[in-house]
Amino acid sequence: MDLDKSLSIIAKYLGKNFVKFYKLDKAYIHGNENVTIYTYACRLNEAGVDYRNNEMNQLPNYYNFKIFHYSENNQWKIETDYAAYGDKSIDWIEKYADNWDINIDNYFDAE
Repeated sequence: MDLDKSLSIIAKYLGKNFVKFYKLDKAYIHGNENVTIYTYACRLNEAGVDYRNNEMNQLPNYYNFKIFHYSENNQWKIETDYAAYGDKSIDWIEKYADNWDINIDNYFDAE
């Protein structure tokens, strides 16, 4: 597995409506010599709020997914959660993380 395959799995899991209803807040990378963590954190956009209010009241305001790569044994793990900014503060992200320049739309188009 690799990062590309992980993103493809996430796109299939979340479905095409994900990019229709959510907008990016922050995408960042952090970790140490043993693990690299890729975090994509987003929130409902205007269409998502409208859909939640009128059709499906279970959409969370915030959503994030994290992809963990354990370099020592080349293992990959994917987690999803409802925490804003991937459970880190903006100050923490700006101080300790690197920007992750990712366009997930491409993965959802292929789904």
